[in-house]
Amino acid sequence: VRKQQRSLFCIAMTDQLTTCHNRHSLSEFAPKYVKDALRYHHPLSIMILDLDHFKQINDEHGHTTGDTVLREVGKLLMATCRQGDIVSRIGGEEFLILLPHCGIVDAMIKAENIRSMIELSNPSDLAITASIGAASLLDQHGVDFDKLYKAADNAVYHSKENGRNQSTADPESIEASRLKQVSHR
Repeated sequence: VRKQQRSLFCIAMTDQLTTCHNRHSLSEFAPKYVKDALRYHHPLSIMILDLDHFKQINDEHGHTTGDTVLREVGKLLMATCRQGDIVSRIGGEEFLILLPHCGIVDAMIKAENIRSMIELSNPSDLAITASIGAASLLDQHGVDFDKLYKAADNAVYHSKENGRNQSTADPESIEASRLKQVSHR
C-alpha cells in the first residue's frame, strides 16, 4: 500500500511529458523553500524560462516535434541543476527553477549557462532559444513566493521585450545584492 501511495504521489507531482516537477508540485514545495530561506537566512532565487517562438515550432513542425523539444529541454534543465533545486514545467513552454542557497549573481550565471546550452542543443534539429528572468528573495518582495514569482516573471518579460534569447535579472534583486556587498565591506 505504501509503495502504491508513493507511486501515486510521484505521478501527481510530475509533469508527464517532461518528467520535471509540475505546477502542483511547485505549489507544494515553494512555500517550504521560502520559509527555510527566511528562517535560516540563506539566499533563494528563482528563474523563469520561456522558450522563444514555441508556437511557431508547433505550427510548422507539429505537436509531436514540439513535445520532443519540451522533453529535451526538460532533460537538459534537470541535468544542469543541483540536487535540491526544483525544476518545474509550469505552462506550455514555460519552466521555473527554484534555486535554494543561490543569490541573484549565481542565479544569473546559471541562467546564462542554461540559455547558452539550450541555444546549442538543437533538439529535433531545430534552432531553439530561451528568454529567462531571475529574481532573489528580498525584503522588497515580502515573504511571499507569489511576489518572488512576479519579479522573475517581469524579468522574463523584459528579456522578451529586449529581443529574446537573453537572461534578465529583477532590478531590485541586483540592487539589493549590491547593497549587501557594500554593507559587508
